[in-house]
Amino acid sequence: MDTSPSQSDSITQFPTAFKRMNAELFAKQLGVECRLASTDELHVWRETAAFDAVDPDPEFPGLVGRHIARVRLDAIDQEIGRRSILSKSQNRDSELSAPAWSALARELRSRIDLPKFLVQEGLPLTATKKHSRRGSPEFFGSCPLCGGTDRFRVWGGEQGRAWCRQCGISWDLIAAARSIWNVGFRDAVRRLASQEGVAVPGDFVPKKWTVRVG
Repeated sequence: MDTSPSQSDSITQFPTAFKRMNAELFAKQLGVECRLASTDELHVWRETAAFDAVDPDPEFPGLVGRHIARVRLDAIDQEIGRRSILSKSQNRDSELSAPAWSALARELRSRIDLPKFLVQEGLPLTATKKHSRRGSPEFFGSCPLCGGTDRFRVWGGEQGRAWCRQCGISWDLIAAARSIWNVGFRDAVRRLASQEGVAVPGDFVPKKWTVRVG
């Protein structure tokens, strides 16, 4: 995926408040955030950041959001690279299997429609009369986090996302499942995979990332 900035994303167009942001401090904060995250979380964050970095929607993620996503992507890639070197030298099984779990999460996102999932989990949504710039139907409802009654927007499709314009919560399918079920990444993926009848990786997957079935 090409995550290079477009001509329309010039830093000169950013709001004044964002121009004043201490870029060095922001990078350090991202570095700390990535160091504290699990490898599974890093791979999930990477896919979200890579998508947001090239999403042309002017409202969400918008100009600033695309730039932040690219900065986050750089920090995540640096930390994944650092851990990859360590896992090969120290044989950390859980980290070696992370790409297989990430691939499964990607497959589940393509299989399961986010709006349908949220409705099944008890979050009522109402269809709008328009399609999003993502080419999929758009829905709205009450935000499960802040309670705002009409600011929570949801899009379906392979890149289904949910976003509250009031509190800023942002979900893809896996993030939604984790928050609603209050579980970790792999537990959420296991449960979604079970519902879809999809095999999950073992606790350890060899370097060729073969998947154990049955």
